[in-house]
Amino acid sequence: MKRPRHWLVRLYPKAWRERYGDELQDLIETEGAGPRAHYDIVRAALDERLFDRSSLRAGQAAGRGALALTLRTPSALIPLIMSAVALLVVLLTVIAAGMPHRGDEGAAAHLFQLLIVGQVPFLVWFHIGKPRAHRVGTFALHAAALFAALCPVWYLGL
Repeated sequence: MKRPRHWLVRLYPKAWRERYGDELQDLIETEGAGPRAHYDIVRAALDERLFDRSSLRAGQAAGRGALALTLRTPSALIPLIMSAVALLVVLLTVIAAGMPHRGDEGAAAHLFQLLIVGQVPFLVWFHIGKPRAHRVGTFALHAAALFAALCPVWYLGL
């Protein structure tokens, strides 16, 4: 493959350039690239860099953007949202009502418990269904989100 001469081609990842770089180079040289074409090429290059789909399709180790693409699956995203909502429930309850009394747990505590336990089926589904290379980064992210949701409960003794 000849080295791409146009700076727009160099915006794409190396694997993409090796496969499609010559075609894009020829297209830019023959058709020209106006402002709208520049915008479209830059946007597509950014998309390729952020969401590296080639490694996910091939089942290889997760690339730079594979974590972002993996998190687009509902079974990976829903537990993160549930952890964030659980954290918000605790923080808003403490801000609005102060430290709860030691009597009945209340609706906020039950909602928190349901959000934390409700993540389990999604996490199991996600971690069973994905190759190991795709699970490593998301496992750390899920653990951090769960830790962030549980930390105020432990710290405040709720």
